[in-house]
Order: sequence, then structure tokens, then C-alpha cells
Amino acid sequence: MQVVFVCGGAGTRLRPRPTGPKSLVSVGAATLLARLIDRLGPLHRSPRPPVVIVDASDGETPGAVRDLLPSAQLVRQPRPDGVANALLLARPCLDDAVLVALGDLFLEGDFAAIPSGAAIAIWRGAPASETKKNFGVAIDGGGRVTNVVEKPEAVALFDCGVGVYVLTRTAISCFENAPVDARGERGITGAIQTAIDAGIAFRTFSFSGYYNNVNSHDDLAAVEGFLGSTVS
Repeated sequence: MQVVFVCGGAGTRLRPRPTGPKSLVSVGAATLLARLIDRLGPLHRSPRPPVVIVDASDGETPGAVRDLLPSAQLVRQPRPDGVANALLLARPCLDDAVLVALGDLFLEGDFAAIPSGAAIAIWRGAPASETKKNFGVAIDGGGRVTNVVEKPEAVALFDCGVGVYVLTRTAISCFENAPVDARGERGITGAIQTAIDAGIAFRTFSFSGYYNNVNSHDDLAAVEGFLGSTVS
């Protein structure tokens, strides 16, 4: 399977901490992107190169990618209009199925067997507060995903989604019909729901360990606290 990293965040919500692009924020002794590449890079099994999608105005991440994953193909997104649009832009470079990870994730743990068809990683045993902060994944009795919801209120009805996905070319094509939000972005959660509504069957695969989508100073503090506890 081909591995794809989507690194579009500018890190503005982490100021005044000097971060630059969010994927390059350091936690412990490594950046978020370095940790993701170390964790997910070995899963790349495609004859095509891994893909890293970056904002066209980002002058730092391409250099980091050359050092961390020199075989990667860079795709530059002309404007920050959402993860779904980033994947639509990258379609000519993608296999029939790709493992996609958002570049602002911290993951410490293991994934269950990764499916070859469309699927969403879920964090087994996640605290309800984490599901409410991130996005929820509703699954029917047959194991098929029925709904994905950003920051769900009724957290008991959902598993906590992790920003790691298996996406097929057919599913990504459905993203063209996904809603555009008030910021002019096509987000990944709404895009996946659009694909589900179009009849694409999504399953889930489990992540066991510690996860954080780093969007705030509190998120950074939580990750650094976790790293501190594992060292001690």
C-alpha cells in the first residue's frame, strides 16, 4: 500500500511557540512529521513513491521531507482549501488504495491489520473527552461505518476516530461532491460522509495506544506530559 501524509496546517494556533508548519512542531526529541514517518513509513509497500502533500507557501516542510523520506513525491497544494481537496489534487500520483495520515498527529502504539479497502482507524478505549474533541465514527452491527461526525455531543454512540484512513480512488473521487465549509475548505470528515452516502463501504481498523491531534497548547502539553511519563 502507498503511504500519503497530508501536511497543510500552519501552526498559527500554537503561537507564540515558534513552530512554523504544524507538522514540524517538536514534541520530545522529534517533530510530529518525523514521528509519523518513523511509525507509518515502513508500511509503504507500493512501487510508487510515498506522497507528502504540502501547502505551496510552505518553505520548510519540503526540506524536512527530503531529509526524512527522500523517496517521497511532493505535491504542492496551491491554497489551503482542505484535506479532501488536497487528496483530489494528488490523485494522479496515487495507487488504487492509499494509507493516508494527517501531518499533525501524535501516535504512540500499534494498528491492527490494515484493510485493503476503504477504512477508518479508530482508537479503542479512548476517553469520552477525546472522542468529543476529535471526531466520532458510528458503526452498524455488521461493522460498516454509517456516520462520521466532527466533535460529537452524544459520544456514547461513537468510537473515536484517528486521522489515519485507507482511501480508494473511488472514495476520493466522491470528495468532489463534499460540502465546502465557511472557510472555503473541504474537510476530510465531511468528505468521507459524502463517500459513505454515495455507497462506499467503509470499515474500521483499531489503533491501540496513545493518540493526540495537535491543535492547541493544551494538546502539546498533553503529548509532552505523556512523553514525560513514559520516560520516567
